[in-house]
Amino acid sequence: MNYNDWDKKLKKYLSNFELNETKWEQVKKELKIGEMVSGMVICRAPFGAWIDIKMEFPALLEIIFIKDLTPSNYESGYWMKEGEVIEAYVTGFRNDSRQIYLSQKKMN
Repeated sequence: MNYNDWDKKLKKYLSNFELNETKWEQVKKELKIGEMVSGMVICRAPFGAWIDIKMEFPALLEIIFIKDLTPSNYESGYWMKEGEVIEAYVTGFRNDSRQIYLSQKKMN
């Protein structure tokens, strides 16, 4: 699997968005932990997939939180294709990099 350009794809995709503090605070108030969201896979990285959930900030779905992902599917690249629309739960926020964290696994 070649993931060398994931950061370039993500930066290019998000380059039109104004990532300011006011907007980030609004997003954190609007999205609720445990809320189901849907979005399109922007790009894949060795550690997960970046999802556009139409909130103007990157949403990360780490591989350990991808539903039904097996080691063989991961190794063969048979998981989350770019452009695919997926659903996931909001699990948290990372303020320093302004990221939204997602999981496809049911939260307790």
